[in-house]
Amino acid sequence: MSKIILMDGAMGTTISSLTTLENSSREIFNLTNPEMIINIHKQYIESGATLIKTNSFNCSQNALEKNNIDPNLSYKLAFLSIDLARKAIFLTKKNNIKIAGSIGPGDFSQISGIIDNNPDYLLLETIYDKNILLKNLSIIKKIFKKNKKYIPIMISFSINKDLKIYSGEHIKDLINLIDCPEIISYGLNCSFGIEMLSSLIETLTFYTNKKISLHSNTDLSPDEFIKYIHPLLKKNFLSFIGGCCGTTYKHILKIYELILINS
Repeated sequence: MSKIILMDGAMGTTISSLTTLENSSREIFNLTNPEMIINIHKQYIESGATLIKTNSFNCSQNALEKNNIDPNLSYKLAFLSIDLARKAIFLTKKNNIKIAGSIGPGDFSQISGIIDNNPDYLLLETIYDKNILLKNLSIIKKIFKKNKKYIPIMISFSINKDLKIYSGEHIKDLINLIDCPEIISYGLNCSFGIEMLSSLIETLTFYTNKKISLHSNTDLSPDEFIKYIHPLLKKNFLSFIGGCCGTTYKHILKIYELILINS
């Protein structure tokens, strides 16, 4: 088996399991309860993850305002998300851990906060709308040009059974539209869960020669979840594997153990 990078699991649903939440902007905890976020990162690292996603997916100004949070906190919450990931890495005393700045329906403030704090990757994930994707990439490239810097971009789509995102475009057409040197990988996350995504993910290899990622949501137990992961690892086409909504430290530990057995 070629080298595969193990991503962490869910941040949002893990936070929800630990605290009562009055809104969907869990990123506010970067400011109000940073120790909880650090501990979540730590537990994923201790479960074997070597790529952790920041708690920054939903902290655009628009998202914060919709949840009655000061939109001016967007940049700060995004920037802090990377500080907290770095703190977790430091506390685990592991030096091989990378950070992916998680970006959902972003804006300039959120994306600037992430880029300015220099994560190892930018992860545009749960992509369901073409216009949002193009807007995010445009913002990223403008910041790259202005700051004369480059951070590798990972793209991860949320699709239906026809391999289309929810605004109607097929992922093959989207890859052809957006592909550029800054993008290093394409993948799938969220959507229908591992049962469906495991049967669709290999299709991406027909549309791109770049790295392939999968971090699926699930409502399955870790033991059931891993049954769908094992055949994918044997095929040896994935470069990144992890979890999304519903996955826990136990799911990531199961993948880690499977990678060890097959390495």
